[in-house]
Amino acid sequence: MHQPSKRIFKIVGKKDELANVVTLLLAPTDGISPVFIPGQYINVFIPENNTPEGKSYSISNIPGSDVITITVKSIGEFSKFLCAMNVGDTLEASDPYGYFYSEQNNTSLVFLAAGIGITPIMSMIKDLLKENNTRKISLHYSNAKVNSILFKDELNELEEQNQNLKVTHCITQEKNITAEYKAGRIVPEDIQNEQNTEYLICGSISFVRDMWDGLRKNGIKEECIYTEAFFSH
Repeated sequence: MHQPSKRIFKIVGKKDELANVVTLLLAPTDGISPVFIPGQYINVFIPENNTPEGKSYSISNIPGSDVITITVKSIGEFSKFLCAMNVGDTLEASDPYGYFYSEQNNTSLVFLAAGIGITPIMSMIKDLLKENNTRKISLHYSNAKVNSILFKDELNELEEQNQNLKVTHCITQEKNITAEYKAGRIVPEDIQNEQNTEYLICGSISFVRDMWDGLRKNGIKEECIYTEAFFSH
């Protein structure tokens, strides 16, 4: 398999998203603007962490910028190191690659995400809406608690401004929630099986497995399902 080339990126911005989640803005030091497809990721390399193979992080912004953003949850040694980096620091990363995206332009899209798995999906949704796309977009987003919803305000704003976007927040570990949220896990068997629709799943390995199994039990064809699993690192 062809491996993308590596480049040096400088951290030119850092934003705290949640208590344990940050977004890093990465600018290539060679001055060549990054080119990517929403849904793709980069491999980040930190030699001092003794991980020569690097770790993968989905791109959370949209094409057309001089920077790439990655949104990182501090849950493992590697990600904690990344979250502790500061503006002005540099790191080595690959050019974008990956195949987690729809190659069609006239299908409806159903996204199923859990936690930090929203990052590549956020890139895709924002890019579609930026182009005034008329595709019907549905997002089912699972989180443990309301205060752990990543990009919550931005998702609310996007939904308010775009009639083709419907967002359903599923909260798994809180019972006293308002009517704008749905208590419990996403139930993929309950998602309507519609013609000319593609389904994109991103989250932990167990989440992706359960959602895929549920969609298949609901009669959705395998070729209509795209998956991307996140690892704790």
